[in-house]
Amino acid sequence: MKLNRLSNAEEALAYSRLYSLLSGLYVHGLTRENLESVRMASPLAAALTEPVNLEEAAADHQHQFGFNVFPYASAFLDPSGLLGGAISDRHIQEYQQGGYRPRSSEGADHIGNELGFIAHINRLESSAWTEEDAEAAHEFKGRMSRLIDNHIFPWLAPFALAVRHQGNSFFIQVVDLTLESLDQQRRQYGRAKSKPLALPKTPPVADDNLNDIKNISSHLLTPLSSGIFLSRDDIGRLAQRLTLPRGFGQRRHMIENLFESAITYEQTPNLLSSLQRLLTNWEDEYRELAKQSGPTLQVEDWLSRVKESKKLISQLAKD
Repeated sequence: MKLNRLSNAEEALAYSRLYSLLSGLYVHGLTRENLESVRMASPLAAALTEPVNLEEAAADHQHQFGFNVFPYASAFLDPSGLLGGAISDRHIQEYQQGGYRPRSSEGADHIGNELGFIAHINRLESSAWTEEDAEAAHEFKGRMSRLIDNHIFPWLAPFALAVRHQGNSFFIQVVDLTLESLDQQRRQYGRAKSKPLALPKTPPVADDNLNDIKNISSHLLTPLSSGIFLSRDDIGRLAQRLTLPRGFGQRRHMIENLFESAITYEQTPNLLSSLQRLLTNWEDEYRELAKQSGPTLQVEDWLSRVKESKKLISQLAKD
């Protein structure tokens, strides 16, 4: 979304309004309150099915972010893959320092609250420009750069790809607009002024644990280890292609059951081949994303983890 011929104050305010809209869509989905704003945002409006059924929209939102792709930094960046913890605590501290009160009761590291904070800083920058306080405005720009680099960009690439894989055209547009807007603003503020955080390291799966279903499943379901995010629907599609039962409930139970079913029905080679194709697709998509964005998005870091996962699956196939 291009913002042309605007003053500094107008541009910052326009970004603030855009991020507020995106924040609300991640937290609540389409609602009666934000529907007209969505209709005015051409990339999002193009993905609407008119007339909009708000009950169906609410169900789609729950299926997307309550059932499948968890929109929390900790889900992607914590070595355990669990929500909350130290990552959420760092967000809370940052919000307190910035005078921001999250707009929702979701975790502090929910992308809706992250974008709400970015909207808050943009509003402060706009006010500084309006008051002709250029020094304060540039301080807010610097803070914005650090927030984007340290809180959103480290996990935005795998999150965006995970959302795309679910196939909901509206939320694909939401995440693509998020990527485009943050990357555009970050480029304007200069990438060299803020060094992105390094992704945490995770221990490799030991060779003597390669045949342990729980260890392999844990690796695949932990984005920081595998480089990918497997949703419930992703696991279901894997099972469907191989006509294997995969159970219900938590993702861990589903994928462990899928491996056990593959062993029972002598489909293990086919399951490993399907996983390799899935990893190759992620690899290709990361490379495409890297062409569109700069190094701050940290695509290469995630790509390296997918490559390691491919080696792991290859080793499994040999055993």
